[in-house]
Amino acid sequence: EIINPVSQNSKRLLSSLLPGLFKNIQDNYHEQDSIRFFEVAKVWSDGGSQDRSGINETKGVAGIFFEKRKKVDFYNCKAFVTDMLSVAGIDSDSLEFIKIDKPQDLWCAKYQAAEVYLEKTRLGVLGKVDSLFLNKLGVLPESDAFFFEFNADFLINYVAPVKKFKTLPRYQETYFDLSMLV
Repeated sequence: EIINPVSQNSKRLLSSLLPGLFKNIQDNYHEQDSIRFFEVAKVWSDGGSQDRSGINETKGVAGIFFEKRKKVDFYNCKAFVTDMLSVAGIDSDSLEFIKIDKPQDLWCAKYQAAEVYLEKTRLGVLGKVDSLFLNKLGVLPESDAFFFEFNADFLINYVAPVKKFKTLPRYQETYFDLSMLV
């Protein structure tokens, strides 16, 4: 909690960008059938310590894909996110997706969310939004949404391994040789 808040509505430091995106969905879903919101901002985490000395400030990036009257395709959204990560130089083959069986966040749909890892480093989380959580936002019952949230500091500072060009041999190997005499 902030000791000297700027306003009555801003009393706490954000540990996730997604609640603000859900508020945007709640305020704007009447306008469009298909909505996409993205945000890059600072987030704070306490690292599990009881005193304030363990508070870490990092940049986060989050996004939400919302459909008012149809289902969101999980795999299309996942492909969008992996394409976004490839812009940062992260190859999709080096990513590991670990399914979250028991989500701690209220908005995560059970068995439809995953933590994303690059080697041993946790990049963030992505998945479908729980339908009961969407109903509490007051949207239509047939609405569906997909979310993602990543550590933007890691993505900004990530240096992709340099790919070296190997010259092609002048005479390439052949695996099939056919000779004919007429």
